[in-house]
Order: sequence, then structure tokens, then C-alpha cells
Amino acid sequence: MGRVALAAAISLLLVVAATIVAVVSPSAREWTRERLRWAPGYQIGAPSGLPAAWLNTADRTVLIFASTSCEACRRSLPVYRTLVDAVRARSELRLRIMLTSPGDDEAAYAASIGAPAADVTRIDARGTKLRRVPTILIVDRQGLVVEKKEGVLSEGEQHALMETLKKLLPL
Repeated sequence: MGRVALAAAISLLLVVAATIVAVVSPSAREWTRERLRWAPGYQIGAPSGLPAAWLNTADRTVLIFASTSCEACRRSLPVYRTLVDAVRARSELRLRIMLTSPGDDEAAYAASIGAPAADVTRIDARGTKLRRVPTILIVDRQGLVVEKKEGVLSEGEQHALMETLKKLLPL
């Protein structure tokens, strides 16, 4: 009986470890989603499926999907402020902030990150490929996803995102 209990405990620990890896590792998460045939999210190089009216006003559109009730989104506010400033400096870029919760206040959120209120819209994310908030997408005029970042960005990821913007739109 002791061996059976030990084997069961080890099996359960392996399941917990595999679950943690699947949740934490982006590549494991994608592998799991693919194997379970879950709906695909936004993929770099693939059509975004977003409305053309959101995208056709500039060469590249930076879209931020966020929610005021999301702790990760609140931690990402400094990154969003930096993006707002970077986009403002470039006429080839357009910024759109998409709030995903019904109770989100567009004007208050715009003020919190220094964005024009016209750039903030509340949406129903059910009709999109959005998997999680926060998500940052860079989409070209034709609607192709050029860059995708999900979750709270590390300092290195923030720097890489800014470098991507610079490479996409050289001075």
C-alpha cells in the first residue's frame, strides 16, 4: 500500500510540474494550445482579423489591449506611457488602446497614460484572437501582425519592442 501511495504522489507531482511548465513557458503554452486545437491567437506574419478602420490610417498601428481591472495591466502602465510618447513622435505610427472590460472608463484610462481620449476604445474582445491582457500588437496597414507581446514586459522585452519600432520605421 505504501508503494502505491508513493507512486500516486510522484505522479501527481509530475502532473503539477508539467502544468507549471505549460503555464509559464510561452513555447510550451503554444505547443499545448496547438495539440488541444484551441483557437489560434495573434501570430506574427498572419492576418490580425481586426477591422480595417482601426489600421488603415498609418503605416503601422500599435494596439494595446488592456483592462483597468487587470493587475498586470496596471504594472504595465509605465510601458504604455513610453509607447504613447514614442508613437506621438512618429507620423507613420498610430496608437489604439483597446479596453476589454465592460466597466473600463476610456477617458480616465487615456488620462492615466497620457494618450488622447480618441485613441482609447472599449471593445468586446470575444470577436478577436486576443488570448490575454495585456497584449501589445504592431499591425501593418494591410492588417498583418508585425510584432506581438503578451503579459508584463521585462526590461529587455521593452527595449526589444522599442528597437522593433525603430527598425520598422527608420528615421
